[in-house]
Amino acid sequence: MVARLRWFFLVPLVGSILVAWYASTSAQILYDGIWEGTTRQGDRVFFVAEFGLIKSFIITLRVEGQECAARYTASHKGENLGIVSNDTFTITVDTDAEFLTAEGFLGGQTASGSVYVETRPGMPNICSGAGSTTWRAMRQAPPLPPTPTPLPQPQPTLPIPSLPDTGVDPTYP
Repeated sequence: MVARLRWFFLVPLVGSILVAWYASTSAQILYDGIWEGTTRQGDRVFFVAEFGLIKSFIITLRVEGQECAARYTASHKGENLGIVSNDTFTITVDTDAEFLTAEGFLGGQTASGSVYVETRPGMPNICSGAGSTTWRAMRQAPPLPPTPTPLPQPQPTLPIPSLPDTGVDPTYP
């Protein structure tokens, strides 16, 4: 009777853990995909969301400094730049070349947000200044599921020929 009582309490506990895990992972996967759109300035914005993380973020915007004005492309790929939480994300990148902060709101197929970039003085071929804009993007495609790696096929086993019995123990030195 005691064993049944323990099992009875274990089942609801395990079930609630599984339901909570499923709900959190399915919400993250909801936004996975390739997102592409334009900024208010008419330039391109592109980002990739995967498993609830922003993995890549590329945006072009106008940067103005005291002595220059130029289009600047901030490109960050292959990184975990931000976490999607409650339909939003925030990215902050601070490198030798730039400081970037971006915010976004994700809907089922559309996203919108803002970005601010400050380029660093002394970097070659970069206008040292700052710029900001808003952007809108649409999900272009969900990511492809990973291709499963096939398991190696078992190799046929060949019979081992038996040796004639010589009466000598082969393991004895």
